[in-house]
Amino acid sequence: MMRPLKRAGAHARGGAHARAASGSRGGALTLGRLLRRHLRRVGLGVLLALVAALTTTLVLATPRLADAAYDKALGDQLRDSARGLRDINLSVTRGSEFGFYGVPIAMLGGEPVSPQERVDAKAREILGPAAALVGGGSFSAQADSSSVSILDDAGRPRTDQPTRQAVARLQSGFPEKVTWDAGEMPGLPRHTATVPYLIDGDQVPRPTKVIPVAIATRTAHEWGIGVGTRMRLDAVGQGPSYAQPQPFVVEIAGTYTPKDAADPFWDAEQRMVRAAGLPSPDGGSIPEIALIVAPEAYGPFGAALYPLPEDYRDFQNGSSEISSGLVHEWRYPIADERVDRGDVDVLADGVSRLDLAGSRWGPDIPKVVTGLRDVLARYQRAVASTSALMLFIVLALVVGAALAMAQLALAIVGQRRRELGLLRTRGAAAGQVARLTLSEIAIWLIPAVLAVAVVAALAPGRTRAESVALVVAPMLMVLIVAVVATLVVLRSAHRTGDRAGGRWARRLAIELTVLAGAYFVTSSLRSRGEQIRFGTADWVGALTPVVLALAATVVLLRTYPLLVTLAARGLARTRSLLGFLGLARSARDGTRVGLPVAILVIAATVTTLLTTIWVSIDRERVAGTYRSVGADVRIDAIRIDATDLPPLAERAGVGAAVPAYLATTQLSATAGSGNQSVALVATDPQAYAAALDRTPVAFDPARLSGSAAGGDGSGSGGTTGSGDTTGSGSSGGTAVIPALVSAPLKAPGPDFQLAVDAVLVRIRVVGVDPALARGTSGKTALPVVLVPLDTLQAVKPSTQPNTVFLQTTDAAAAELAGSSAPTKLSQGVTSRPSLANAIAERALPRLVQAGTLAALVAAGLLSLLAALQLLAATRRERTDAMVRLRTMGLRHGGEWRLGLIEVLPLAAAAIAAGTGSGLVIPRFLTSFVDLSPYTGGPPFPRLGASMPITAALAGALLAIVVLALAVDARRARRTRLAEHLRAGDTR
Repeated sequence: MMRPLKRAGAHARGGAHARAASGSRGGALTLGRLLRRHLRRVGLGVLLALVAALTTTLVLATPRLADAAYDKALGDQLRDSARGLRDINLSVTRGSEFGFYGVPIAMLGGEPVSPQERVDAKAREILGPAAALVGGGSFSAQADSSSVSILDDAGRPRTDQPTRQAVARLQSGFPEKVTWDAGEMPGLPRHTATVPYLIDGDQVPRPTKVIPVAIATRTAHEWGIGVGTRMRLDAVGQGPSYAQPQPFVVEIAGTYTPKDAADPFWDAEQRMVRAAGLPSPDGGSIPEIALIVAPEAYGPFGAALYPLPEDYRDFQNGSSEISSGLVHEWRYPIADERVDRGDVDVLADGVSRLDLAGSRWGPDIPKVVTGLRDVLARYQRAVASTSALMLFIVLALVVGAALAMAQLALAIVGQRRRELGLLRTRGAAAGQVARLTLSEIAIWLIPAVLAVAVVAALAPGRTRAESVALVVAPMLMVLIVAVVATLVVLRSAHRTGDRAGGRWARRLAIELTVLAGAYFVTSSLRSRGEQIRFGTADWVGALTPVVLALAATVVLLRTYPLLVTLAARGLARTRSLLGFLGLARSARDGTRVGLPVAILVIAATVTTLLTTIWVSIDRERVAGTYRSVGADVRIDAIRIDATDLPPLAERAGVGAAVPAYLATTQLSATAGSGNQSVALVATDPQAYAAALDRTPVAFDPARLSGSAAGGDGSGSGGTTGSGDTTGSGSSGGTAVIPALVSAPLKAPGPDFQLAVDAVLVRIRVVGVDPALARGTSGKTALPVVLVPLDTLQAVKPSTQPNTVFLQTTDAAAAELAGSSAPTKLSQGVTSRPSLANAIAERALPRLVQAGTLAALVAAGLLSLLAALQLLAATRRERTDAMVRLRTMGLRHGGEWRLGLIEVLPLAAAAIAAGTGSGLVIPRFLTSFVDLSPYTGGPPFPRLGASMPITAALAGALLAIVVLALAVDARRARRTRLAEHLRAGDTR
């Protein structure tokens, strides 16, 4: 039992007050007994508990779901990055041994020692804790390109052989990745052969071990060779013998087929799977493959390339014993399925350790090649942007829910107005009455919050201090509002005189504070954008949607009465009694409906803001994937023949097939002016533009069609040379090729020299079209140079298409993406719809999508609650008016029309104000809300709304208000005139 109510007043009144405060059974009327009586009316209390529980769930669940998404997002970021960026690569290359040339042939019996285990052990030691996050790693040692001569049974090169090239590659972890179609994995050499060796200016025969190798079955069939075939490899190019590897002989020990050609294992060297097509100076392409050497054959392999003296170690003087000329690489892939957000610093520290190891490596200091720091930086920016976006959503909804709970607390206090006044007049102290109200609010509020908090504590994840603050702050605000409202009720019972001036001053102070806060937040948001972009949680900036919504509410409540009063005056001249009365009542002082209107404005603001962001994400994802692919589908190949196009164009769902020549090359303004890397796209501009029509990357090819290839302006028009002269300084005649570029090039003037397969051709920029930009969000996009393919071929006839751009339906794109070889020499198929779906399925886009849907539902519920509270705040006076009108003959049903006219315009104005705020806010967010993790496009695109979708959502919020009006009207229809009259008697 709580202590009895404190008695107040003189002793003369003590007995009477005590008797009045006694219960019917003679017990003391304590706070506990009063609280039990108050809790008999549970409607608003249950609603308060429900809103508190949902708000707490939102606050505590969001960071847990976000943390889980952030952990998965690191793996997504790693998988989305190219292997050369995400892996940690170590590279060691040793120059040729000048002093060993001229050593007598009889003394060339030494062999180098593989550094594989030594460097791997040291690398893992230096990596420290990061070593647990890398995979098993792989080791390779690869020679330079060599020309291939197939030998006959007598060991002589066969006659009339086409030009072919190969690289000999020692590769670890190879057997488990392939299926052997013939023979077996190569091992140690078992045979010897004789090759020429330059000594003292003469070529003398040198005995060397025949290196067993493996070759892809596909290549073996194309070349007409198999197990047992011997080939001699000679260095490509001409140079001094001591600066290049010596000829050596290999023998095919086995042919293989990859178990999974898409396995990242093959990314390190695609020539292990299929031949690469190298441009030939004579036109066409030269096939080049990789020949696989066993790791245990490192010594004989290195000695065959660079012959070493028998006492090789004595020559070393304590230096490394590795082979000269070979490129040694250790690749450490990050285990993306095992990493989470907490491993970011561990990985970054591991890379720094490798860079700074210095002499700890021993005799060979490898070069550390990795883009992992950039990958991790992009991940952290993506998380920071998502965190800022989620904070914007959560804060806005929490403030809206807090206002809704405050309005419910005011309604509960309003229901108890008579009881609280009676207690005060019967001797209860103001503090006791305030504690009674506080207890009633707390008994609904605190258990609901604690129940959700306990469940959240049992769930995976951790609770942050800011989450606790976001849970506690609304509770404290509601309790304070309840106490203040109670004290106001108690004071109003004894108040005399007009206090309207005080209320007007308080309202004006609040409004000015809100407007000043909105100005401060929006004016300083741009300066704090950099902090938000790099991961600093800016709570002031995150309040932008809320303060702008509240500022819009202030403006609305000040201007709305003036506009409605004018409309009511117009209706006064008509016979519409309810219309005039409803608008006149709607124009009353807005202090009593301020909170419901503010909630409606916040709900509309959040809804509009989120849909604007999501529409922008969807739009930029389409544009970003078009930029990455270049069309609906792109097929990359060694070359595209004319016979490849009709079967592609005749496929179901394919609208166009446009061949193109794609290359990354160098461009310069004049000789010696410096080079600039560009992406060259040579195709039919009109056909390509037609394939991209009505897409985000559509461009206008008219300037190209109006600019034919011509002379250099000095009267030397036409093409004076074949355009196929080799050499870096050669030029394809004097013809000038017109070009469109995606961005202004770094040189004055319109004319440039472009290197196309070691041939310089002249181009003239006739226009800049940003729609030509290509590339992904994770890579620096090169300027695109688009030239007509036929004009380029006229200057350089050997240019062959190596790509096909396809205009397709989504179904046809999916079918092509699953096709392994849509053309004879295809090397890969990239589908834009598949890429867009893959981006949408990543952790961060799914988190934002789920958060958006949940926030829209929450905003809808807040709108419904605000509409009900708006009706409840006006119901008492509306009922008074209806009592009088019903006694004067108003027909049944007028309650519905009066409520509709009184509330619906105000609600519509609030939704319109919130929609306007939601359309304005994205202008402040564009500079630091990075959408690239969700789109695959540029990081900071323009945030633009879709007006049809925005209008539909505003209409949906208005429909929720109409639903609340229908519920209220149904309740009004059940009330009879006698009940209205009795209600009027009590007021």
